[in-house]
Amino acid sequence: MVREKITPEERLLRVIDKPPKFKKISSLGIKDWFILKKEFLVRIWKEKRFFELKLLNKALMILCILITIFFMGDFSRLSYKFGNKMKVIERVKKLKDIGSKEKTLKVDLKNALLESKRRNIFIFPSKDKEQRILKEAPSVNLDNLKLVGIIWSDNSQVLIEDIKKKKTYLLSPGDSIEDLKIKKIKKDSVVLEKDNKEVILR
Repeated sequence: MVREKITPEERLLRVIDKPPKFKKISSLGIKDWFILKKEFLVRIWKEKRFFELKLLNKALMILCILITIFFMGDFSRLSYKFGNKMKVIERVKKLKDIGSKEKTLKVDLKNALLESKRRNIFIFPSKDKEQRILKEAPSVNLDNLKLVGIIWSDNSQVLIEDIKKKKTYLLSPGDSIEDLKIKKIKKDSVVLEKDNKEVILR
C-alpha cells in the first residue's frame, strides 16, 4: 500500500482539527511539532489570512472618531457649567454695584410694596397749603435737581437726581442734598427746606 504524502502544513491542520493524545504528540517529536507550527504561521502571514491592514485601519479610524466625540461632549458640558458660573458672578457683581456709592441707605422693600398698593394716584394734596408754601419759598434754583421717584411707606424715601453732577441720591427726611434739607416726603412731591423756608420739588 502506497503511503499518502502529506505536507507539514496539512499535518499541522490535522493535529489542530483532531488533537491526538499525549502519547501520539510525543511520538511526533517536540522539535518537529514546533517546526510545523512555525511554517504554518509563516504561510498564513504571507497569504494575509491572519488579518488585513485595511480592516485594522478602519478599526483605528472608528476608535479615533469615538474618542473625539467623547472629548467634544465632555468639553461642551464643562463649558456650559463654567458659563453658568460666570453669569451668576456677573449678576451678583451688578447687584452689588446698584445704588449710590456716596450714600447707601436701607430700604424696606416689603413695606414699600405694600404702601405702593395702597396709594391712590387720583388724590392730590391741598392746593391752599401748597400755595402758601410757594409764597414763602426762597429764591432757590431747582433746575439741577430732578425728582426721580418716591418710595412711600412708614419710612418714606425719595430718589433725587443731580443733573449737573449726573448722580442719583436715595434720601430720607432729615438728609440733605447740596444746601437743601429734606423736610417732608409726600406721595407726589418733596418739601425741601433752606434758611427755615420751604420749597417743593416735583
